[in-house]
Amino acid sequence: DDDDDDDDDDDNDDDDHDENNGDDDAQGDNEIKNTAQDKNPSGAGSRKRKKTGSNDDLPFTFEMPKSQSEFQNLLSKRTCAEEATIIERIIACHTVKLKAENRKLMEVFFTILVKQIRIYADNIDTCENGSRIQALGRFIHNITLQVPLFTADHINGYIKSLHKSFKKTHKLPLLKDIIMFEVVRVLYPVTDLRHPVVTPAFITLGELLALSDITAPSDLLSGLFLVSNCFSYVSESKRYFPEALNFLYGVLSLGTRSVPDDISRGFKNSFGKEHPLLIKKKIKTSPRPLNLEILSKNKLKMSDQLRLDTLDLSLLLFEKFIGLYNKHDAFSAIVEPFKPIIQEIQENLGHCLEDRLKSITDTMATKPRLISLTLQKHKPVPLNLLEPDFDDVYSGRKLRNERDQDKEINKLKALHKKEFRGAVRELRKDAKFIANVKLQAKAEFDEERNVVVKRMESQLANDHGQHKSEERKKMLKKGKLR
Repeated sequence: DDDDDDDDDDDNDDDDHDENNGDDDAQGDNEIKNTAQDKNPSGAGSRKRKKTGSNDDLPFTFEMPKSQSEFQNLLSKRTCAEEATIIERIIACHTVKLKAENRKLMEVFFTILVKQIRIYADNIDTCENGSRIQALGRFIHNITLQVPLFTADHINGYIKSLHKSFKKTHKLPLLKDIIMFEVVRVLYPVTDLRHPVVTPAFITLGELLALSDITAPSDLLSGLFLVSNCFSYVSESKRYFPEALNFLYGVLSLGTRSVPDDISRGFKNSFGKEHPLLIKKKIKTSPRPLNLEILSKNKLKMSDQLRLDTLDLSLLLFEKFIGLYNKHDAFSAIVEPFKPIIQEIQENLGHCLEDRLKSITDTMATKPRLISLTLQKHKPVPLNLLEPDFDDVYSGRKLRNERDQDKEINKLKALHKKEFRGAVRELRKDAKFIANVKLQAKAEFDEERNVVVKRMESQLANDHGQHKSEERKKMLKKGKLR
């Protein structure tokens, strides 16, 4: 097997001449497309393949691919299940838990997988590319758990570059760029109020829908795909997304005979007086679901069937949104601009979209829950009584008008206050008396002690004098003193 690997690598050295230009995005895309068409598989970890297509012939260990072209060669002529097995084994062999040095390898592999998703999205019309994109979602989520900071910065870089290019052109991006919003939804929690990756994606989604120039029918379908992404973002948190509803308002307006003047609230309409979604002839076919493959077509020709499918998708998204906001306090204000548009569509296409339009009208018929503001309720303020109050016995001081029970309570309070002050006064006197007694006892004790000390000092002085005189007499007898 090792000899086969060496032979395969030698055969394809001449074909991989663009491998060192992976840093440049445009050249990298061309390199990926060229290597994807290469019939001779090469790269680390590749083996001779059997025609059965089973996973039994795949090795259990793979080397980490160092470039996009090497990864493309590794997956060449592989089925979706085999690709998933190869990627899973690459991640298992180079997980961060095994070695700390694998962190940089996983970061490089994450960028490779993200580029692979964009490649599949760019060629979504080919077989199994949609399922391949879904299969790659769980793998990039696994890598995100291992290197979260790098993946967040990398995804933020894609979003910033998309936002920067949109500011220059004001055109909706391609499917390979739009698919990144779905990647954000898979990797991160979209229910957080603030998130370092999801929040920029929210803002960019809103700007794409509100400020884009709609010049072709394909822009309408791209915008509807963005609206579906918006619904997946807010379906759990039930956050209000006005840009998505405004875009649906603009799309549905293009399917009516009289385009409203405020269509600009949805998007920048470049169709003028044209009605690209208006079905003038009576159509008897039923709507069909739209696939992502239709977004990959450069020039899209509108037919009555495509118009019906586009309106059906718009109504489906609108039905989801009003089902999400039907318990909102301002629900009636949200759906009020849509009522004349839905009524006209129901008159023209009621036979084709009967069930969906009936569900929408039933939901829109919900009574408004708005409650008018009222002042805070409080007890009425009584008028002041001007009747004079006479006391039978004048006590010499002014008394307030009080009830008998309150008077007794106030008397008890005054008596308690008076007794309390007297008790405090007596306690202070007792404390002062005790302090004086202790001071007098200490003075008497000090006086007695001083008398005893003086008596003992005088006695010690006499004894010392007698001792000195005896010593002098002894010295005189010995003749030492004269």
